[in-house]
Amino acid sequence: MITLRTIQPDEADDAITVMDLVFQELWHVGYDRVKGRYDDFEDMDDIDSYYFQNNGTFMVLEDDGKIIGTGGIGSLDEMTAELKRIWLLKEYRGKGLGRKLVTSLLDFARSHGYQRVELTVASPALQIEAVGLYGSLGFVPVNDPTGEGERLLMRKRFTEK
Repeated sequence: MITLRTIQPDEADDAITVMDLVFQELWHVGYDRVKGRYDDFEDMDDIDSYYFQNNGTFMVLEDDGKIIGTGGIGSLDEMTAELKRIWLLKEYRGKGLGRKLVTSLLDFARSHGYQRVELTVASPALQIEAVGLYGSLGFVPVNDPTGEGERLLMRKRFTEK
């Protein structure tokens, strides 16, 4: 049975394993190479400080005790949250699990007073399904990446009730 829950303090390495597998699939490089070249992964070095102590959260999807997906909401400023580390193992995609994860994180952001959420998609041409998911959830592109390796910035604003 697949469950969505908050990450536990001792599960950072399991979350990184998911990222490593997806990075190898997408870019043919592992987590250590991505960390050394493209991203410092400061948030993954101290999930508690980066997310939980800073008006955010980090969640995992779990299948029978195995972490299969990750995602977090971190604070950029008082009004803006950042959706980060949305990764799902290939064999679990296309089943609505990514939508469930992102929707839960957006609900968290809204309930914690954020007015907007931003995200960055690395290599959007390789992540067409992810870009489509974000668009279907109300995210709109902020920039137009044209070159290989460029990043797509997307933003969603919450409407007033």
